[in-house]
Amino acid sequence: MGRSRYVITEPDSPHFLTFTVVEWLPVFTRPDAVRILLDSWLHQRTHEGLQLYGYVVLENHLHFIAQTPRLDHCVSSFKSYTAARLLELLKVHRVERILERLRFAKKAHKKDRNDQFWQEGSHAELIVVNLSCVKSWIIFTINQLNVVMWIWQSIGVILVLEIIWGVMV
Repeated sequence: MGRSRYVITEPDSPHFLTFTVVEWLPVFTRPDAVRILLDSWLHQRTHEGLQLYGYVVLENHLHFIAQTPRLDHCVSSFKSYTAARLLELLKVHRVERILERLRFAKKAHKKDRNDQFWQEGSHAELIVVNLSCVKSWIIFTINQLNVVMWIWQSIGVILVLEIIWGVMV
């Protein structure tokens, strides 16, 4: 995995992760770009035992809470697969300005690719609270987009865990 001060020390425990597009480029503005992420998570849930507790996708980064016996492996394969598919999508849509920035962002020592899609690392933070504490979720609509808000109630404190735009995997 990439260089990061946030290390997955317990790869079979749930972690809060953040992936960011290099230079904070707005790539997830098209539904088909978000669909690539959702399809990849679905594949990992089906074939690699990924437990995806929740996610939020913004225009240039995503947050999610996940657990699997080999989270470090899932992170690596997710970033590799989605980067390749998203680059293909950008090329199909001829988004040259973003593609130029992704080529420019590639580190000189990386000889195995022409572009750098994701920032290195995953900002993984271990979650020590039992995720079965999630009590309820609410769906409401803002500007005709479904918003799912998970409410986590633990030790008398209510914490909004995440907001999800669109449909859960």
